Amino acid sequence: AVYQRRVREAVVSTQSTGDPKFVEKGLTPIDLMTVKKKLEFGEYPSFESFYSDVTHFQRNYSEVYPPDHQLRQEIEEIMGVFLKELNENLIEEYHHNKVV
Repeated sequence: AVYQRRVREAVVSTQSTGDPKFVEKGLTPIDLMTVKKKLEFGEYPSFESFYSDVTHFQRNYSEVYPPDHQLRQEIEEIMGVFLKELNENLIEEYHHNKVV
């Protein structure tokens, strides 16, 4: 719980508040709370636009933090879980909708 809170606070506080690291590189901020709200309110017109925001989030952290930075490693771990879950859900949906 402490780990998740720390990651959540870091994710929300950096990109959404205009952290100088992101501003200096000219990156357009995006955070997972914004993604969550857009999902909750049906603001994504397609899966592709949702996926684009999530990968944009990851790219921002990859641009700002080196591979050995703890925050980047935590974001990469979160993304690994996200992509694994996404893949499992897509496979399940494919098999569910497959016409035999």
